[in-house]
Amino acid sequence: MNRLFLVIWVIVGLGCATSGRAQLPPDASIGGQVQFAQAFGNNGGSWCYVRQGSSQFQRNATNSIAVISFPEVIYFDGATYYPLDGQARLTFSSATTGTIKFKFWGTANSITNPVFTGYSETFNGQQYIVSFSITFPNNCTLPIYAGFEIP
Repeated sequence: MNRLFLVIWVIVGLGCATSGRAQLPPDASIGGQVQFAQAFGNNGGSWCYVRQGSSQFQRNATNSIAVISFPEVIYFDGATYYPLDGQARLTFSSATTGTIKFKFWGTANSITNPVFTGYSETFNGQQYIVSFSITFPNNCTLPIYAGFEIP
């Protein structure tokens, strides 16, 4: 009789189980690729771009910080090139906005710590799609679009 109740309990338990909503595992670094994009500032001489290539992404469990790497990001203010390649830290002030800190030392905070807006993170069944826009000085707004897969 006890075995019968156990079997019924297991069957009911499995029957009630449903698949959960796909979401990025916390504190897991996943690989993918960022898409090429280029933008121009409103002063006529500034521009910014991200080169298509390999990227890593990690979102922490509290969802207030994320880390993303870029193969190449450059901001040009009309006189100086600022290479911002490598890892950058997104610090969220809301679900869709915050600041992104590039690891380039010795330059203005508006270049190395600009705002990002329009953040979204979705799962299309195969990839986690991350997108947002970075606003550099002179209103050079660079759209970021990247896809990441969990092995």
